Amino acid sequence: MSAAAGSATGKLPFVVRVLTAGTFLTGTTEFVLAGARIWLVLAGDTLKWT
Repeated sequence: MSAAAGSATGKLPFVVRVLTAGTFLTGTTEFVLAGARIWLVLAGDTLKWT
């Protein structure tokens, strides 16, 4: 068995974890902003009905 194969512990490098978290948070932020906009539109529509 080579030294490279023996050193693999099954853990992801730190930079991969940081990039994954950043990508996840960026996508989540987009959904939150879109959802907030939808709620404002819906709330505006319900206020016009009264």
